[in-house]
Amino acid sequence: CQAAISQQQANVRPLLAISALPEAPLAERIAALVHQRGELFEAIESVATVSRLRAPFQLVVATELSQGRAFLRQQLAVLFAAELGALPAALAALRLAAADVATSFEAWRLLRDDQRMSRARAVAAITDNLTLLFSHPATQPHLPTEPPA
Repeated sequence: CQAAISQQQANVRPLLAISALPEAPLAERIAALVHQRGELFEAIESVATVSRLRAPFQLVVATELSQGRAFLRQQLAVLFAAELGALPAALAALRLAAADVATSFEAWRLLRDDQRMSRARAVAAITDNLTLLFSHPATQPHLPTEPPA
């Protein structure tokens, strides 16, 4: 199992780079990120689907999946650090969480499979979502109080 995971990681490593720097204009960063995620998710579709099915039963798969998701979330935090840093911490955390969901494999498959969107339409939907998340002025969210995790 670990050998198969290592091989898959080697195969997708070239698809993990984002072609825009954090200093680039927002629209350029969003376009580069959405392009990267589309390429990645189309390439890993079958393996990623199987991994999500096996994760509850195989610790090594669950661990790798969690680490992969953390990596992709960190990419967002770095790429949109300027926008997130301009927000109150609680709102920045919400926007990062929302961007993480919007740019996830699961969201991509929902758009492509369940909503039967073309790749171009899925890209447009995610691009619009990120543009709204990171262009909207800071407003204080109404957050429910949650016990510490």
